[in-house]
Amino acid sequence: MSLSALLSIIRRYLGLIVGAALLGFGIAFALSLGRHASYSATTTLRLATVSSSVGGGLSPDLAYTDRLANTYSTVVASAPFGSAVRRQLGLSSAPRVSASIPANTELIRISATAANAADAARIANASAQQLVSRARDFATANTATEKTALKIKLQTAGAQLAGARRVAADRRSTPEARAVARGTVTMLEQSFLALQSQYDEATSPTRLPYLSVIEQASAPSSPNFPSPRVIPIIGLILGVLAGVALAISADRRDTRLRSGAAVTSAGDTPILGRVPHMSRMSTRNGRKSRELIEPFRRIRTTLFALADPPNPPGKLTLLITSPGEGEGRTTVAANLAMAIARGQHRVVLVDADIGDPGVHRAFSVENGVGLQELLAGRAGVEEAVRSTSLPRLGVLVAGRRPADDSEAFINERFAAVLPLLRDRFDVVVIDGPPLLGATDAAILAPLVDGVVLVVRGRRTRGEALREAQENLTLLRASLLGVVVNDASDEFAMTGTPSTSAFA
Repeated sequence: MSLSALLSIIRRYLGLIVGAALLGFGIAFALSLGRHASYSATTTLRLATVSSSVGGGLSPDLAYTDRLANTYSTVVASAPFGSAVRRQLGLSSAPRVSASIPANTELIRISATAANAADAARIANASAQQLVSRARDFATANTATEKTALKIKLQTAGAQLAGARRVAADRRSTPEARAVARGTVTMLEQSFLALQSQYDEATSPTRLPYLSVIEQASAPSSPNFPSPRVIPIIGLILGVLAGVALAISADRRDTRLRSGAAVTSAGDTPILGRVPHMSRMSTRNGRKSRELIEPFRRIRTTLFALADPPNPPGKLTLLITSPGEGEGRTTVAANLAMAIARGQHRVVLVDADIGDPGVHRAFSVENGVGLQELLAGRAGVEEAVRSTSLPRLGVLVAGRRPADDSEAFINERFAAVLPLLRDRFDVVVIDGPPLLGATDAAILAPLVDGVVLVVRGRRTRGEALREAQENLTLLRASLLGVVVNDASDEFAMTGTPSTSAFA
């Protein structure tokens, strides 16, 4: 997703994002009310052990060191250790203490957490002292036990060796017995020497573990993250991120047409033009600006280029319809008819939306004698068509609604009236009903030279546009293109109900 697309989604769903941000801030703020700041301090210790090497020197005993480090880490986390530190410092409760072992080092880090920075440092240092003391006691006890066990084994091996030597030196024994005894002596001597070496190593002071503090804990300057003051800010940030994620998800589910690419992707029909938002008026010195007229002039030029016969048209009949209600087809039809009439063509605007007529309101005329009377034969073209302030533009209102308006657009009736309008006008612009949900537009579509579909930006859905295009294809109607109404905020059109109000 491009940055411009993301910014567009954020603008459209700004309310959702702001709501999610405020919700996240509120929840985090409520959580922070019951939370107090905490501080952590760390004391670092070094642990090392050595043992006698085969050559008589000293070397690190890495495996033994690793076992001891894990043992000490477990001891620090135990309840008796915490109780000992509590008694040493006179605390009301056991402190929060933990130990960690950095990989590939001889270090042990003891961390203490408290509500006060100074207390955290005191607890960490006291815990380190407690561990050093306990490690010394453990080592002394282990050495004494090991020494006693080895001494007993050494005495037993010595007694066995002396006995074997006596047998080997006894002249009264047979030569075979003395030979066996000498072999036993050799084996027992090797075992005795090995035990003697173990005994010497166990009683050597270098065998004791070396545990000492190399860095005392100091009072931390700032509380642990997140502090109660930071939690609401984190909640706000998480709320914004959640709001953006919801906005992107909602945008992907929203099939309303929001761009030219979305319109063209709904079908192969070209976009004839884009009409700006109609609720904003733009005047300069009391006159409509050129920006109000130019969109429909461009649509007129595009239509003449696409329609058959080519520009300039001889006779052209256009049906302006839309997939559904509220797309602005009457506004587009009226403005397009006036744009064409400002050229060299005689134009009649026909209100064929019998169920919901709107042309008479746009031009501030009575919905009297009109299309219904013309279809029924109760009035002629000259009587039904009203003149407007534009010399080349006539208006044929819908007329009085009959009792059964389902029969209003029987093909034969309108097919007979349409040539009468073509004889008197160069271009017939028909403001038709919606294509989906009514049959009148489907009856009219095959009778005209071209159909223009009006969609409203940010309202019409892509599936509705596709369905309307498919219906026109089934009817074998000539779909010239799509006009996007309410396409942007960069243009403005007036909406006053008079002829001069339309561009």
